[in-house]
Amino acid sequence: MARYLRNLGMAEYCAPSRDHRKYQGRTSLANARSLRYCFTFSIAVLCYSIGITTPIFAQQDAKIAAQKWRPKDGPYGLDPGTDPNVSCEMLTLHDIELGRRLIVSDEMYKCEIVKITDTAPATLRLDAKCDYVKKRKSRDTIFLHKIDDQSFFMGWRGQRQFRYISCPENGMDKIMAKAKRRKMQEQIGRQAWRPRDGVYAKPETSFEDRCMKSGDATIDLAEISISNGISHCEVDQVEGGTQNSISLQARCDLKPGETGMVARSIGGGIVFAPVGTEKIVITNAGNQTISLQKSRNGEFSELPELFAYCPDAAQRAYADSKKVK
Repeated sequence: MARYLRNLGMAEYCAPSRDHRKYQGRTSLANARSLRYCFTFSIAVLCYSIGITTPIFAQQDAKIAAQKWRPKDGPYGLDPGTDPNVSCEMLTLHDIELGRRLIVSDEMYKCEIVKITDTAPATLRLDAKCDYVKKRKSRDTIFLHKIDDQSFFMGWRGQRQFRYISCPENGMDKIMAKAKRRKMQEQIGRQAWRPRDGVYAKPETSFEDRCMKSGDATIDLAEISISNGISHCEVDQVEGGTQNSISLQARCDLKPGETGMVARSIGGGIVFAPVGTEKIVITNAGNQTISLQKSRNGEFSELPELFAYCPDAAQRAYADSKKVK
C-alpha cells in the first residue's frame, strides 16, 4: 500500500508527522484522523483504477476471441485441384463439425477431436482419435488453415494438404444421393459377377410381349435400384458375392418421408433395422437368365423367381423411358 501511495504522490500526505513525539499529546488524534482519511481515499482511488482498466481488459479479450477462426459446421468437398470450377456434386464429401468435435467421411474415416489449438491466426491444430475404414484406429494430428470464408486447407501430419470447399446446405440430399450412388457403384464393380442392367421378364410363352410392356423386373445397379412387379428397392450396400451371385441389402417400398427403425424376429432373435430394409440375392441361372429372391420383413419366406433378359428392342424402349424421366 505504501508503494502504491508513493506512486500516487500521496506518501507525504498520509505519513504521520515526524514531530509527533514532540507534540504527541496534541497531534495523536489528528494523525489518527489523517490516516483514516488517507486509507479511505486510497481505497477509492484503487477501485477507480480497477474500474478504468477492467473495460480495457475486456476489450482485449474480445479482440483475441474475434481473431480465433473456426470453419462453420457443415459439409465440405475435397478439391483435388484438377478443375478450378469443380462443383460439390463431383467431390468426395467430408462433414466438418468442430462444434460437435467431429470430422467424418463415411467412405474413409471418422475422427473425434480431443483438443483444438490456435497455432497462428486462422490456423488450427486438431488432436484427434480416428477410426479408418482401411486401417486400425489411431491418434492423429490434423491441420487446418483458412483460405477464405468458404474454403480452407486441411491435412494430416506428414501428408499433403488439400483444399476443402463449403457445400451449400440446400441441395445436400441430391449431393449425398450421388455420393451414395458412386460408393455403391464402386462396391458392385469389385464383385466377381453382377447382373446386366435392363428389363427382364418371366421366361413364359408371352415373354416378348411382356418385355415390350415394361417387363416383370428391372435392374439398374448404375442407379442402385431394383424393381420387381410393384415393388421398388434402392440398394444400400453389397453384402457379398460369389462367381455366380451377388447379395444386396436394400430399402424397399418406402413412402415419402418414411424413417425410423422396426423390430424383427429373425432366427429366434430380435433385430432392429431401418424401415423397409430387405435382402436381395441375385444368381446367374445361365442363358441370360437370373434367379431373384427378395426377403419379406427380413426373412426369405418365398421361393426365388426366374427372369430372362429381354431383347434389344425392349432395352431401347426402357432406355428411352429413362431419358424422359
